[in-house]
Amino acid sequence: LAYDVAVSGNDQFLFVANCAGVDMFDISSYGTMNKVKELNISGGNCDKTLIDNYRLSIMLNSRNRLAFFAYGEAGLKVLNIYTQSPYMEVNATYLDSNCSDVKDVILSKDETKAFLACGDDGVEILDISDLSSIAPLAHYQAGGANAQRLSLSEDEQKLLVSSGTYGIDLVDISSINAPLSATKKDLSGYSYSIKYDTNSNSLFYATDSNRFY
Repeated sequence: LAYDVAVSGNDQFLFVANCAGVDMFDISSYGTMNKVKELNISGGNCDKTLIDNYRLSIMLNSRNRLAFFAYGEAGLKVLNIYTQSPYMEVNATYLDSNCSDVKDVILSKDETKAFLACGDDGVEILDISDLSSIAPLAHYQAGGANAQRLSLSEDEQKLLVSSGTYGIDLVDISSINAPLSATKKDLSGYSYSIKYDTNSNSLFYATDSNRFY
């Protein structure tokens, strides 16, 4: 089962998050898609501990050398994509009691910070400038928050959080070590995905009531 995809900056490779790990496909030839690498985290089988709460996601860094994989209760996995073997390698893992169910990951523009959606645990902000020593910078937990998906404003001063049945949170991260709730929007339904469009200065989100806004 596929839960999220990401495309490399040169449009040559497609990465697919599934319940067993990540698959990498060569899509450089129009009309064909050939699997070239994989990462089996759970031995090739769907990890049963994640089945009920899938929100797996992949974020590639700008050089297309690393993939940041939000893998539920298994934490954040940083994958070395371009290895000589047919398998991707886990470069780093982050798993913390403050973020016990990683559902989404996005990066700052300078790729020194990672923002994790942690379900009932809220949002975790990490310093990833040194992948050998990933360190938490701040934690955000609004009342009843169930962080599912994240999006950053263009100036990176606001973090938008899709919070399931609790709607959408707009979080002020101008002081990165002390995130604060700026505003909140309640929704009639369960909010899944969220995206801030810088061109139109608009917010788009999807709910389980088959609606897109």
